[in-house]
Amino acid sequence: MTARAGVNRQRLWLAAGILLIGALSIFCVACRAAHQAKTVQSNGSRADTLDQFAWQKFAKLVDTQSGSLDTAWNSWVTPCQAGLWRLCDSQPQDPCGKQAQLRHSHVSQGRLLPLDIRSATIPTQVLIDYLGAQQERHGTIVINNFAKVPELATVLFDPGVEAGITQGNLGCGKALSTYITGLQGVTGAARRIPAGTFAAGSTAVKLIWEVFPDDSDVYVYDPSVDLAGSGNSLPIVQSWSSSFHLSLQNQGPCTENFPPYGSKQDVPLSCFYWKEIPRTNGFDCSQLSDFSKAYCAEGGKSLIAVLVGVHVTTLRDNNPNWTWMTFYWRKDTNAQPGWMAPWSHFWMMSTDTLHTDSASAPHSYAYSPYMEGWHKNGTHQNCLNCHTFAVYPMNDDKRNDGIDYGSQEPFPASVVNAYFANSIQTGFFWTIADNQDTQLQKTRTEFVNAVMSQLNVR
Repeated sequence: MTARAGVNRQRLWLAAGILLIGALSIFCVACRAAHQAKTVQSNGSRADTLDQFAWQKFAKLVDTQSGSLDTAWNSWVTPCQAGLWRLCDSQPQDPCGKQAQLRHSHVSQGRLLPLDIRSATIPTQVLIDYLGAQQERHGTIVINNFAKVPELATVLFDPGVEAGITQGNLGCGKALSTYITGLQGVTGAARRIPAGTFAAGSTAVKLIWEVFPDDSDVYVYDPSVDLAGSGNSLPIVQSWSSSFHLSLQNQGPCTENFPPYGSKQDVPLSCFYWKEIPRTNGFDCSQLSDFSKAYCAEGGKSLIAVLVGVHVTTLRDNNPNWTWMTFYWRKDTNAQPGWMAPWSHFWMMSTDTLHTDSASAPHSYAYSPYMEGWHKNGTHQNCLNCHTFAVYPMNDDKRNDGIDYGSQEPFPASVVNAYFANSIQTGFFWTIADNQDTQLQKTRTEFVNAVMSQLNVR
């Protein structure tokens, strides 16, 4: 073999090697792209069975294909109607054992709004924030923020949850105390209401609304603009720069061509799930709950209520800890096949396991940017971590400790035994726990009056 032939052969091998490396690189890039396309949903979460279940569950609650505003939850019941009597606007004289009488007792006659907005009330998160701020002499700040962008919440139960509450008599402290007595020797989070209280498939929703006068702005979440700061918390909703202008005059089709944030150009209402609360003499404001009722009675412009978040929890056969899903409105579409506005704008996070370490494992975090995002450690919240601490205590009030423990990262396992002593977990429902909290109901009335005073509508 000549020297020149050897050199040529080396060049051929080098060229072949370069081509092979290039081909492998292209193949690897293609593999990564295909893998990402397979494992990542348009909302950034893993396309695993839990996410698939969550999307399918939401599609059963709303009409994703036509964009209709008909929903499954408008045939469900409020906590009051299910027998959690302290959550009624007017409380019965002898509620325990008479839940059936509550079923329709607070529904006014006349031109009714749909149940989901009719029963909207001050969210518990806001009341807890207000109580904490009062202690630091900053209660007025919470009132002013809420007055600027009121956020209301509606809790609704499907027939499975309603049956569990009424048949288990969970609206009565005496019944819960009896359950506690039967838990001798049981410790920690195993201190639960009896297994089978709620049937598989039982579902509850918590709807988050922004309410504002016609011809004004709705604040929407945009993760590219509304960034978490120190403490893993988003800015409060009222300070977001991402807002759109809405008017009852623009009810045309959703074009998906949104104007710049802060623009006074109307966005079609059809891009949202919304309700009108008419403030006219012909409308019966008494059918509404606390804040809405008082604000409505003032008269003037009609109110627009926009659904910005939906929390969903459902009991599955294979998980006694329930499955937790939170859906929240964003201007970008979620790319679910065939979905129409407004539902195509709802993005999702889901979880069915406790977040027990600080690693960012899939489904570690599930929270609403509208309701939990701006709280302590807000973007690192896990629904199940928080709801695990929903208890009825035999003697003392544990709510503040429970809220604090539920927001910690990772899950504070060391406090569980002491926290659950002389208590019973209320099926992961804070609503059942709230029903026994008389101080919380007093705070709700106080806060409503304070906001009304701030708005000069009383």
